[in-house]
This record gives sequence, structure tokens and C-alpha cells, in this order.
Amino acid sequence: MQGETAPLDVEVSLVNTNNSDLLRACLASLPEAAGALSWHATVVDNASDDGSPEVVRIEFPWARLIENPQRAGFSANHNQVIGDVVSHYSARYVLVLNEDTELESGSLEELVSFADREDRLGAAGPRLIEKDGREQVSYFRFPGVLEQFWSTLRPGRSSRPAETAGWLNGSCLLVRTEALRRVGPLDARFFIFFEDTDLGLRLHRAGWRSAVCASSRVVHHGHQTVSQSGVGTHMERQMLRSRYLYFRKHHGRYRSALLAMLVRVALAMRATKASAGAILHRDPSERRLAELLWDLVRYDPQKVLEHEAFALGGRR
Repeated sequence: MQGETAPLDVEVSLVNTNNSDLLRACLASLPEAAGALSWHATVVDNASDDGSPEVVRIEFPWARLIENPQRAGFSANHNQVIGDVVSHYSARYVLVLNEDTELESGSLEELVSFADREDRLGAAGPRLIEKDGREQVSYFRFPGVLEQFWSTLRPGRSSRPAETAGWLNGSCLLVRTEALRRVGPLDARFFIFFEDTDLGLRLHRAGWRSAVCASSRVVHHGHQTVSQSGVGTHMERQMLRSRYLYFRKHHGRYRSALLAMLVRVALAMRATKASAGAILHRDPSERRLAELLWDLVRYDPQKVLEHEAFALGGRR
């Protein structure tokens, strides 16, 4: 039995947005994944309207439920849990978790054991696996300006994994509470995207290491929230904005302006190609792609997006 003053091993922070079936599978996987650990889970429901809160209350009464009255960003949601853990040191680690994950038996226990073996390991991630067993890259190099230009010009190519220092995918991320006390929680200025990159860089600069635990496996269904109907256009702009905010924060005004210019050039090149294809081949899909790309070319990533403003101010 846990002593009254001793912290838990792990507090699980699980954020859900209208994914009740995935949420159910994720929560059901936690007990066997945790094994002999002392742990607790908090579900932050992000203003879902699909019955997700009822799933938690009825089927998983052992989990604490926080219901957001309005939609908030990834970092702001998780910080509701992280802030409590850091303030009260109620757990040695925080597991930042998406609802689109299923943890294999013993995977969380392995992750904590892995982190416990190195005092300066600030963050640890599992091997992320597709449903069909294919492995996802989960540990990445910190982004550079030219790399981001090429990835915008030629999308769809796999990101290059980190060879030394890097950042871990935030869909399942174990973070040492002591490290969070030193570097701070997730940065809520990132509504979604680049918050895990930002945290990884802050940990690295503060002398904390990040690494993948090879003996821990988690199935990651991937992008189940951002791929929901009606979200796409917003999320394309959000990616541009979050990337700009990351470079502005860590690399200054000049590099962030250079990045914005190069990304705009890359998008314009792709839009021109799609426009030509639409004319030559009379292809409606090329026309729609060209319209989307020209819309992104016109977007200024310095400007706050509507859904960001609503989340921050509670008004449109």
C-alpha cells in the first residue's frame, strides 16, 4: 500500500476529444500496462459531444475526470494535470498520453524502470507501433530552417530520426516531475503541434536527456483527433503557426522570418504545380489542392487563429 506522504510512481494525463471508442480502449489497457506501479489516471475531456465523459464515469470510475466547458489546446489540457503534480509532487513521473494509444501489458512499468536507471533522463518514450505492427519513428532531430523548407516542398517523406540529442513524440511521453519543475510545463502558446518539440529542446538545454525505451511498446493509431471532419484546414494553418512560434521562441526574429518566407515559397511552388495540373488535366482534386495551397500561402503565421483566440478568450 502506498504511504500517505510518498508520491505515486506515475500520474497519467490522458486528453480526449470526441474519441470515445479509442478512449475506452486506451483506459482499459492501463492497469495491465502499469503492472506493480503505484499510479493514477486523470482524463481531461476536451468539450466532447460524443458521450466520452459518460464512458469514463460509468466504465472507469477509478479515473479522475476533468470536463472542459470549451475546447482547449493540447498543452493547456495536459497542464491542468501537470500543474497539480508539480505543485504537490504527487507523482515521480507524468505520463502525457493521447486517447489514440493502447499500451501493451507491462509497457508503462518498463518505461518507468527504464527512466529510473538514469537520474538525468528527463523524458522517455516507448516504441510506437502501428496497428498492423509497423514501427513509427518516435525520436526526432530538432528542426532546422532548410529541413523545414524541404519537408514543406516535398511532404509525405518520413522525418529523419535523431542520432544523438532530439525530441520524443508527445502521444505517449513519460516526463520526470523533477525535470518539469526545472524547465516548466508544456508551453500553452502551442495550441497543437511543436509543444513536444519545444519541451524536448528545453529539457536538452537544461541538461536532461530524452530516449526511447526499446522494451516498452505502445500501439499508436495516430492523428485521430486532427483528422476529424472539418479540422483539416484549421490544422494545416495551425502547423504553420506552431512551427513559426517554435522558431520565434528558440531561434529569434531573423530565423523565424526566414523560415516563414521559405515555407511560403515552397507552398507557392506546390500551388503553381497543382494549378497547372488542374488546367492541363481538368482534375478537380488538383484544383482543390491548389486552392488549399494558395490559401496557406496567404496565411500569416504571426496571426492568432480563430480557434486559438476562442480557446484563450472564450469568445469568437
